[in-house]
Amino acid sequence: MSVETLVPAATRPHGISHDRAGLSRLQPSRGGPSDRSTVAADWTRLCRGFLRCHRRPINVALHLFTTPLGLFGVYALVAGLSPIAVAPIAVAPIAVALVATVQIAVVVALVPAGIAGIHAAAVSMIAASAVLIAPPLGWALGHVDGPWAIFPGARLYRCMLSLNQNLEVTTHFPMSNPDYGEPESHRLQHGDAVAFDFNRELHYITRRVDARQTEPRVNLKLHFVAYPRGMRWYGNLLGRLTTWYDIRARNLFVMTINPDGTLLAIKARWVLGWTRLFELAVRFCGWTNLAYVATAMLLSIVFGNVTILIAATSFVHYAIYVGTLQEQTPVSFGTFRRDAMLFKTLAMTQLLGLYAWNFDHHYGSLALVLAGFALAGYAARVLGMRRTLFSAELGFDAPQRVARFPYGTIGHPMILGAMIGIGGMALAEGFRNDYGWLIAGHIACYALVLVHEVKMRNRRACALPL
Repeated sequence: MSVETLVPAATRPHGISHDRAGLSRLQPSRGGPSDRSTVAADWTRLCRGFLRCHRRPINVALHLFTTPLGLFGVYALVAGLSPIAVAPIAVAPIAVALVATVQIAVVVALVPAGIAGIHAAAVSMIAASAVLIAPPLGWALGHVDGPWAIFPGARLYRCMLSLNQNLEVTTHFPMSNPDYGEPESHRLQHGDAVAFDFNRELHYITRRVDARQTEPRVNLKLHFVAYPRGMRWYGNLLGRLTTWYDIRARNLFVMTINPDGTLLAIKARWVLGWTRLFELAVRFCGWTNLAYVATAMLLSIVFGNVTILIAATSFVHYAIYVGTLQEQTPVSFGTFRRDAMLFKTLAMTQLLGLYAWNFDHHYGSLALVLAGFALAGYAARVLGMRRTLFSAELGFDAPQRVARFPYGTIGHPMILGAMIGIGGMALAEGFRNDYGWLIAGHIACYALVLVHEVKMRNRRACALPL
């Protein structure tokens, strides 16, 4: 029986179609007829169970929200039980992607045993993880003050103005500098002020006891809303929502500073746990980025066309590169690195995944892909992650001439290597026919980045004193 017969007619216009030809791509290339029929039968049973629970497109769309939450819940549980098991999260977002891939494989293996149970498990995992992942009381925990990060075109700023002497308390902004462990820090003295995005900017405070501090510090907290001209109502909405949240969050926080009793202790760990989850989300992904990707996924599902998702997420990092380099002033380097690496990881994962899926044994193409990306990867390693992301151009590191190969021998080896690798994909006829636009788009964007880099370098050279 074809899986196609399991799909209600009402859902077919949304692009859901499965047939024997589609199943053949999932079968192993080696093995007898019995092996292939077993794989097909298992897949048919899996689809039957899945479709019983997901006859409406909205249910499928909700998976984009519940499944990542469940996976993150599993991750949080592991972190609470064995922190060493999740140590790679401190290395790079790519390590997080690898951990998530393993988790997805485990979940998929368990799906035939009961798809509906995964939803219930996800809810309980998230609830438990918020308690287990919580750091000890008194821990210097990065946090944002408000939850309204996804508010396009509007920002609410908090400005702290010190009204007296302060010798003990320092405010840290870990996303401002290239190293998360070496944050931009401010110990505000009388008359000093610092402003930051209330809903988006990670910060934390530390206290060092000083006997010379004879009275508590006093800060005046001023708040400003920036919104598009002519949309005062939009700015007022952000202001009201932020005030509503801040009053309630502050009351809960005060109750849990020194918990007295089991219930308040659980509430304290709950607050700290969710604060920790938000810190990880802001540090490695960014709520606005997640909302953008989720919107692209939802549109792809609604219109039944995965090209929407691929096109919407494949070229964002190039715009981030060009826009940031054009700025030529110190930016929030951690935020820039997070956004650039997140979208580059998505773009390259999709590109290489589609190439592998459509690989037609053109080994000349494969050789160019491997050689090109090997050159780009080695060049990035020689230069270092910080300089790869323009730390010198943005003023975080001193300019330095790198003479080690491939620099000094090959001009712009990272961009050239990537263009060779992506261009090599065009030799594979099947991939070129289906995704030639994607190849052309990446090469055009790399060429734009190269031209912009050369232009900015020449401009800096002309600005140097003779």
